[in-house]
Amino acid sequence: MINTTTKYLGLTLKNPIIVASCGLTNNVESLMELERNNAGAVVLKSLFEEQIKMQIDSALKGSINHYPGGEDYLRYYEERHVVDNYLKLIRDAKAKLTIPVIASLNCAAGGEWTKFAKEIEKAGADAIEVNIFRLPFDLQDNKAVNEDTYANIIRDIKANVSIPIAAKIGKFFTNPAIFIQKLAFSGADGVVLFNRFYGVDIDLETEKVVNDNHYSSANEFSDVLRWTAILADKLECDLCASTGVHTWKEGMKILLAGAKVFEVASTLYINGIEEMNKILAGIIKWMEEHNYTDLQEIIGRLKHSNTEDNELYERVQFMIYQTKFD
Repeated sequence: MINTTTKYLGLTLKNPIIVASCGLTNNVESLMELERNNAGAVVLKSLFEEQIKMQIDSALKGSINHYPGGEDYLRYYEERHVVDNYLKLIRDAKAKLTIPVIASLNCAAGGEWTKFAKEIEKAGADAIEVNIFRLPFDLQDNKAVNEDTYANIIRDIKANVSIPIAAKIGKFFTNPAIFIQKLAFSGADGVVLFNRFYGVDIDLETEKVVNDNHYSSANEFSDVLRWTAILADKLECDLCASTGVHTWKEGMKILLAGAKVFEVASTLYINGIEEMNKILAGIIKWMEEHNYTDLQEIIGRLKHSNTEDNELYERVQFMIYQTKFD
C-alpha cells in the first residue's frame, strides 16, 4: 500500500496535489468536484487588491458627493461587499470540504490591506497564500526597497494571524536564494515557486497590445525544478512548486527535487479536472515500480546536495551543445 500523504505548512494532505488559485476554485460546487477528483488541498481564487480598488473606482465614477463623508461611505461599502463575499466562500468551502482550504491574497502593498488576513482566519481558512508582485521596471526603484516591501507584507500579515502563511512569488530577483530566505525570516511558513504572470503580445494585424496565452506549458517547468532543488537545502520553510506541472512526470520530478507539494491549474483547464486522478495514479505507479512505499522516502532525494552531478542545477550555459554543434 502506497502512502501518499505529505505535510505542507503544518497541514496534513492526503496527497501532494494542490489546485492553484484559479476560476475552478471560485465556487463551492467546483471545489467539491475537485476534492472528488483527488485534490490534496485547494487554494481559493484570490482576493485581489486591484479588484477592490477597481470596484471602488467604478462606484465612485460619475457620482456626486452630496454630503460630507459620502465618498468614504461608498468606498467602505464596496470594499465590504467584495470582502464579505470572499469570507462567505471560505465558510462555505470549509463546511463542505474535508481537505485543507487555503485562502489567497493578491497584493502589491501592505498597510490596510493586511487587515483582511485576520478576517480570513476567523472565517476558517487553514492557511493563507500571499501572492505578491511588483514589476521591477522603474529605474529609480531600489532593489532593496522593492524586496523589503515583500518581506514587510509577510511580516505584517504574520503579526495579525496564527494560521500558516505561504508567499507566492515570481523569479525576477537579483538573487532569489537570498530573497526567499529573507521571506522565511520574515515569517513565511512556505514559499511557492513560481507565480506565472499575465503575459502580453502584439497583434500585428490590429497593431494592438493583446493578452498572451493564459495557460502554462510543461516547457516552463525547468526554472521551477532548478530553484526547488537548490533551495530545498537552504530554507527552513516548505517549498511548493507552481507553473509547468502538467503530468505526473513533472509532479514526480519536483517531489524528488525537494518540494513538499505542487500546484496545478492549466492542465485542469486543458485536460479536465479528472487529470488529477491520472497524476496521482502515475506517481503511485512510479513509486511501486521503484520499490517506494511512502512519499516521504522520495521527497528531496535529488535535491541539490544529494546528487553527484549537482553542478547541473547550477549550469546556465549550453556548453555541451555548443561544443557538439561548433
